[in-house]
Parts: sequence; C-alpha cells; structure tokens
Amino acid sequence: MMIGTCLSFLIRVELASPGTQILANDAQLYNTIITAHAFLMIFFMVYVLTLNIFQYIEKHKIKLYVIYLNNYLFILKLIIIDSVNNIFLFDKKDSLNDLNVVKEKANENSDINDKTPLKYKKYVIRDPYTNRKDIALVSKKEKGVYVFEIEESNIAYIGSSINLYNRIISYFMPSILANADRRVLRYFKKYGFKNVKLSIYILPRSVSLERVIELEQHFINEYRVMYTLLNVDLVAGGIEGTHTTMSLEARDRLRRMRGIAFFVYDTLTHSLIFKFESKQQAYSNIHINHTTLNNCLDNGSLYLNRFLFSVDIVSEFPFISFISLDELTALIRDKQLEKRSIQSRSVKIYAENLNNPNLSGLYPSINSFAKAVKGDKETIRSYLKRTQENKLYRNQWKLSIINNKDV
Repeated sequence: MMIGTCLSFLIRVELASPGTQILANDAQLYNTIITAHAFLMIFFMVYVLTLNIFQYIEKHKIKLYVIYLNNYLFILKLIIIDSVNNIFLFDKKDSLNDLNVVKEKANENSDINDKTPLKYKKYVIRDPYTNRKDIALVSKKEKGVYVFEIEESNIAYIGSSINLYNRIISYFMPSILANADRRVLRYFKKYGFKNVKLSIYILPRSVSLERVIELEQHFINEYRVMYTLLNVDLVAGGIEGTHTTMSLEARDRLRRMRGIAFFVYDTLTHSLIFKFESKQQAYSNIHINHTTLNNCLDNGSLYLNRFLFSVDIVSEFPFISFISLDELTALIRDKQLEKRSIQSRSVKIYAENLNNPNLSGLYPSINSFAKAVKGDKETIRSYLKRTQENKLYRNQWKLSIINNKDV
C-alpha cells in the first residue's frame, strides 16, 4: 500500500502542470509507473483486504445480506478473486450443470499440527437426493469428507469415507432409511431431503485414511460451534457405538491383498455378515463377475437386490452377525438359484412390428421388451391378456405369447 501510494504521488506530481516535471520526458517510465501502481493497489491491497473480509465472514458465519457492501463484495469475489486464484473449476461445467464447484485450501488448525495443510476440492450440491448423477460425477472412487447441511434449521451431519459415492448414496437407500437405526437416518426419514445442501470435500487419492479422519475432525470442531450436529459421536472415525473401533493399521491391512478388501452387508438383517480379503476371494467363492463386483463397489448397487458391498465400514448397518465363508456361499447360491427360477418363469413373447418388420423379434420376457421399447410393463400385459383385442400396441406392435403359461 505504501509503495503504491508513492507511485500514485509521482503520477500526480507529473500531471500537476503542463510539460515534464520529474520524469525527464521518459514516457516509458511514466507508463511503467501507472501499470505498477494499478497492479499493486488492485492485487496486493484491494484483493487482500476483500479476501480477508470474506474469510472473516465465512469463519464467523455472518450472513452476507447484513453486510453493507454485500453486492460490491460478492461481485468482486466472483469476478476478481476467484478468477485470479482459479478457485472456480470450469473444466466440468458442461457435465455438472448448475453444480457449484469450488476449490479451496484448508487452514492449519489444532487438529493437524506440525503437518502440511490439507488441500482439497469442495463441491456443493443442492437437493442431493434428486442430483445423484452430480454426486457420482465428483465423488466416484474418491476419498474425503461429506457434510449434510439443513441451513434453515442450523443442523448438520459430518462423515468421511475412502469411497465417498458408495457411502453418500447409502443415505438414500429405502432399506436403510426404513430401519433408521441412527439419529441422522431418523431425521432424514422424518423430514426427507428437502432444503438439504451437500458439501463434498475431495482429498488427493494419495492421502492416507488417517488424514481423511483428521479433516473430518476439523469440520466437526468447526461446525459444532454454530450448528446442531446429528453426529452422536463427535470424535472422527468413530462408528457411533455400533461397531468395535477398527485400528488404522487393521483397515490398511484389509486392503493390501489384490488391491482392495471389502465388507458384505445384508440389507435384510441390517448386519455386517462377512469380510472378503480380496476381490479374488470373492471371484473364487461366490462366482461373481468382475464387472458386477466393480459396479457394486463403485456405484453402491445391491448384489442380488440384497447384499451391499463396501470397502468402508457403513455405520448405517448397526449389527454384526459374521457368518463363515461356507454359509455365505450357500446363502448367495440360494439367492442366485432363486433369481434364475424367477427368470425361468418369465413369459416369452414375440413382438411383430407391422410398420418396420426388421424390428420384429423374440423377447425372453415382458421386462426385456418393455426396456427395448421404453414402454410400461402393465400396459404390455394388458395387450397380452387380450384385454386389448384387435388393437396394436402403439399402433404398430402385434404381441403374442409363445408358451402356454399365464401372464
């Protein structure tokens, strides 16, 4: 500020009267002084002061609309500060739609003493229940911390995971919400996800689990001052009294063999029932396809509509009921046979397209035909049951059952 003021003084002295005053008719020096003055005052004084004001506002949770310079500061923050520091990441703007994507740097605090400050990317998602594609876009195969905020009520819940997408979408699963074993689940079951904001803090993939838990503790300490937390246990990494705490060394050891180890949860009993030491162990014993297994681990899909696979401990399942590998293999085999039995009873239909014969063909089930034409299964059944005699489905499909079983 002092140097910029001195340069401003030189400019005004030179312009005080016609002709050359103190710059010996050096136009290049005059232009340099003007440029240096502008850079110093804008980027080293106005910028720093404005940034400090916003840091103070965010630290003390002051609402922007009560600040006198609200409009000026907000526009200045978006246009100057964020563009200069490359805080806003526009590389994903085409796929993230209206998602607010912010990159920030965490401050050192009492929980992370004598260590390099954590660097993370922050993603803010409004209405996360209906924007799961955005969640998948930013959190698949990532590790970090997530924060659910109900701003109108000053309520928040904080958690962390080494597989964020799998963990976050578990809160939306009807089978988990129906049981509502934990405080946060009881809240979401009662009030839903209306007016909920989800903040996701992505850490580098090389960061250890210990550092993830440290960042979670940092946010717990920060939010507990101004928010009512739905966390029962205010110590990061705890399982809120439902599981025995597992050491960091034990968790790392579980993931060494063939890339990753994972847990098996039964949504029917809401229990942790088994732990596979590796993917290879699962391939060899339950004969699951590697694509199916990866889909279950990465996307949180239920295997056989019952079993949840997760590389992280899922505290939404409050019970532990370990079974042997033979018992698990038998249980999964029964479910696989049951699924095949249901599929074997499917009605095979022949669909003839009168407008375009090339589209005609045999379909193994009503469901497969409904998916192919993006139709409603019940409507298709009504045509097969002869309730729509002498009518063509969509005025072009003639449907017929090729076996004698009832629809």
